[in-house]
Amino acid sequence: MAEFKEETTLEELVKKFENILEEPVKVWQFKDGRIKRVGLVCGGGESTSDVKIAIEQDCDVYITGERNLYTIEYAKFARINLIIGSHTFTEVFGVESFAKKIKDKFNDIEIIRLKEEHLEV
Repeated sequence: MAEFKEETTLEELVKKFENILEEPVKVWQFKDGRIKRVGLVCGGGESTSDVKIAIEQDCDVYITGERNLYTIEYAKFARINLIIGSHTFTEVFGVESFAKKIKDKFNDIEIIRLKEEHLEV
């Protein structure tokens, strides 16, 4: 979970997220108002139990990398905004962070990022 210092709109958040991912995302607005608190599961966070945790933590939007019908319907029922990127490109930041931690321990390792196609969009 993350919380903005200053609230934003869903539209502003979507634009920023698409810019970071370098790909379009899917968005469902099921809740009115500005965005303050975000729940995020990178990669495959399509489980309704993940969405439920975000709701219990008073998140205004839930972001993940995969979707299915029951996740969308649950978000609609529970009135939480939903943003879906791709599995790969929501997950890459965690992999990069992990690679940097390894590099910190083993200076002689070279980290190379392989550029992948955006196949999931």
